[in-house]
Amino acid sequence: MHGQFISLHDAPRRNGHVLLAMSGGVDSGVSALALAEAGYTVVGLTMKNYCYGDAGAPERSCCSIEAIDDARSVCQKAGIRHLVVNTEEIFGREVYHNFLDEYRHGRTPNPCVRCNSIVRFETLVAWAQELGFDMIATGHYARVFRSDAGRYYVARSTSRAKDQSYFLSALEPSVLDRVLFPLGDREKSDVRDDARRAGLRVADKPDSQDVCFISTRTLRDFLEGKVELTEGDVETVDGEIIGRHDGIASYTVGQRRGLGVAAGRPQYAKG
Repeated sequence: MHGQFISLHDAPRRNGHVLLAMSGGVDSGVSALALAEAGYTVVGLTMKNYCYGDAGAPERSCCSIEAIDDARSVCQKAGIRHLVVNTEEIFGREVYHNFLDEYRHGRTPNPCVRCNSIVRFETLVAWAQELGFDMIATGHYARVFRSDAGRYYVARSTSRAKDQSYFLSALEPSVLDRVLFPLGDREKSDVRDDARRAGLRVADKPDSQDVCFISTRTLRDFLEGKVELTEGDVETVDGEIIGRHDGIASYTVGQRRGLGVAAGRPQYAKG
């Protein structure tokens, strides 16, 4: 396919204002600096996905109270306006409860893909329109590709180690002509170096890990009490019973480790 990858410098400027998703991590922090350096007027927007009085997020989550405070600090350091918007209702309905419902039905969800497409980018677009901004941006390691036919696609980052294009795979193509990914051609080590030079307090902050709302040690610990876990037999495709399972919600299709069976050869969970 012929076309070009869209960089900060050859993206359509329009009014030069961009709304940036601020997670409180080093990636969104350096994205703010890169956008400002490229001549954009930047406003940072952080989404509050939880009622923290009811259930807290893991400390390293991109959605924790500490992350909101870090995002505010980065915006102050970068000299840009910072907004916090309440997304508890849509996040709870479309991500958190969907996550539980999928496990109840024996399916394995990907809440990050769903959060990006339904919560993060829809919120960014809505608030950009409210503020009169044409462009939105995030700190994902991904790129936008525009074909010669004028169609836009999410493309892989140049960094194979940090590429996050998979988590953006459900984005509507209609929003991609207004999306900027400042880190699409960067390596993580260089991003951290930029943050240190700029004096950002998040320069050496660890990356967020796993699902943002799971604070327990294991997925089963999190699901217990929220999803019915019924024990049953583990059978081969030929009908031979080779063990017991502690509830299908604890497993995913294709899983090999942690099945609790010893068959003398590798076994994989099958839907």
